This record gives sequence, C-alpha cells and structure tokens, in this order.
Amino acid sequence: MQYPIVRVTWIDSSVQREGEWVFASEMNSDVMVVESVGWLIRKDDEKIVMSISYAGEGEQHQYDSPLAIPVEAIRAMDEVHGAEEI
Repeated sequence: MQYPIVRVTWIDSSVQREGEWVFASEMNSDVMVVESVGWLIRKDDEKIVMSISYAGEGEQHQYDSPLAIPVEAIRAMDEVHGAEEI
C-alpha cells in the first residue's frame, strides 16, 4: 500500500517551564507552530493521522509513531513531490 508524503504546519500547545511556578509577568501565552513530515495514513473531518514509517502487508501492516492532528489545528498541508525510488 502506498501513502502520500505530506508536510503539515500545525499549532500545538506549549508548556511554560514544566513543573515550576511562574509569575504572571513571566508567562508566555504563545503556542508552538510545528512542521511535521510523514506518510498520510488517514484523513477525515476531525483529524489526520500520519506516520514516520510503515511496513508489512495485510494482518502484518504496522505503523511507526502514528500522530493524530486535529483538523482545527492544521494551518497548511502540502503533498511532498519529487521523491525517487532507489
């Protein structure tokens, strides 16, 4: 099975000094803009699912580190072209 390779720009939450107390004047309310590249495994009205690798066929089909990204968080998604088979 062949999946398209995509680059996704999406918005993620960020942690303000994890495990520490923070003064209001030091708080940063910025979110993180993330760029992810991988195989587009699934897409529906709520989310996309991408994976950095996949292998096997039929009952042995597996995905490595699948990532679900909510559609609301996606700012851009482009198919990556130009990949060559070796």
